[in-house]
Amino acid sequence: MGDFDLGSLPGTALAVLVTTAWLAPDRIPVELLPSTPDREQDLAVLVRAGLVTRASDGACSVAPQVQRQCRQLLGEEWQFTTIAAIAGYLGDPGSPGETARCITLTPHLSAWVGYTRAEDHGTEIALLLERVIDLLFGSGLWRAAVPLCERVNDVVELWFPPHSPASRQSRSRLARACSEAGQYRRAARIWEDLVSVQLAISGVGHPLVSDLESGLGEALLEAGEHRRALEVVERVVADRTASLGAAHRDTLTARNNVGVVLERAGRRDEAAGVWATLLPEFESALGPDDPDTVLVRSRLQAARGGADGPAVESQEAAEARSQGELTAETVLAELGRWHALLAGQGPDPVEPEVRHLLERGEAALGAGHPAVVATRRLMAIVYFQQERWDEAVTEAGETLDAADRYLGRSDDRTKRSVVLLMEVLVLAGRFDLLEPLLEERLEDVIELLGFGDPLVRTLAARRALGDLKQPRLW
Repeated sequence: MGDFDLGSLPGTALAVLVTTAWLAPDRIPVELLPSTPDREQDLAVLVRAGLVTRASDGACSVAPQVQRQCRQLLGEEWQFTTIAAIAGYLGDPGSPGETARCITLTPHLSAWVGYTRAEDHGTEIALLLERVIDLLFGSGLWRAAVPLCERVNDVVELWFPPHSPASRQSRSRLARACSEAGQYRRAARIWEDLVSVQLAISGVGHPLVSDLESGLGEALLEAGEHRRALEVVERVVADRTASLGAAHRDTLTARNNVGVVLERAGRRDEAAGVWATLLPEFESALGPDDPDTVLVRSRLQAARGGADGPAVESQEAAEARSQGELTAETVLAELGRWHALLAGQGPDPVEPEVRHLLERGEAALGAGHPAVVATRRLMAIVYFQQERWDEAVTEAGETLDAADRYLGRSDDRTKRSVVLLMEVLVLAGRFDLLEPLLEERLEDVIELLGFGDPLVRTLAARRALGDLKQPRLW
């Protein structure tokens, strides 16, 4: 690399280095590297040569320019060695820790997709990507799933006709990922194309047309196109009423969505009228305690200005659920309890519980899972309230790092992590770290809170004056 002679490296060390060229530059798990006779010695050789660095936990990092030169000089066959290592690291479907391993792998798989071409892939690689996409969908990591959905779609288009079931399914998956990641207009364009294709195949009123139009309606709603969204949703109601009957859950759900669009368009009284008509039908068809019935009831109460909200799960029920397999749902349920306890009794009784939940969540779901990021954020808040500033700074910084890496900078959860870290840095007196963070991320805080927020005004004024060395900013 540059003046370094690759030929001077032992062959096994060269194999380790070249494999890193097809992964993300940092935080490479050692398990993804070739199992050479003495892999640690090979890594030591690469570290001494300045080609690889090691973190305290053993993960490796490689400079991007080193990776680029490796790919250029040593050919592309190593991409297949690397994807085999990725598949092996993920393990068998449904095996313990699969979600955590998937989240650890995602940046590296996304990098691999960025370095490679769809035309070099077979269907077995598409199947691996689909498995990862399903795990990411289940974890709420929609933004991370988008490039993988794009690659699957590219591969499918090479192997199948444009109107084939496989092609339509891959585009549906991409549309869903785009919509959930906030790319609403792009999602709407894909949904519209899919609706046209399905209409040509099956005609008006087919259940698949209604399913696709439901996705289109949601994307249009989130994009702020309320008039078009209402037209689409009303079409779905008519089709589902005709094909499924007025009392079917899918029909009732579509009618509920009419109320949602009206409310989002500012027509609150009309939305309340829709939900008032719907609630007895939900109670009759689905039962008064069905989650969808509870949701309609709470929306009606909110539209009328009522104080009552949706039913809250009892602590006993949440505890019973938490004894089983740890899932994102159980983590978030426990988080809700610890947030309430933190507000009522302070940080001390909460600290060991949150730390234990964080350890369990990382082991089961991975450090980048949104539920785990939320738990780490609560851990930082606990330290914040205990005035354990060094620990609060570390935890808030790790929260932001994980949110940036796995949720993306534009996600509101990431922006909230920026706000928390700024608050902690001020109270910890770490203005050396606050100043570059303000320069880089103040716009994220402004997007989240708005210019009128006192915190935004204070931070913006301090940054403009270059006067950050104050004991308290608010």
